[in-house]
Amino acid sequence: MMRMRLRQVALVAEDLAAAEADIEANLGLSVCFRDPGVAAFGLGNVLYPVGEQLLEVVSPVEAGTTAGRLLAKRGGDGGYMVILQVDDLDPFRD
Repeated sequence: MMRMRLRQVALVAEDLAAAEADIEANLGLSVCFRDPGVAAFGLGNVLYPVGEQLLEVVSPVEAGTTAGRLLAKRGGDGGYMVILQVDDLDPFRD
């Protein structure tokens, strides 16, 4: 039987530093990684381990990003994406 699990939940925030402070103060989590690769998408980010999953917060650092447009459309911070992991990707390719 195919196993699917939640790998990561990503949030989008206008102010990354403020979101970090809120998460650390209210959830007691500590940053485990900052991915410099998201700069290619005009973003900054932080990742937090939550059990075997990750909580990520992304924030636009350039104009014209998908994340920035979502923030403007929504009128504030919120959910951005959910990432799932499967044992075998081939059955899902088509």
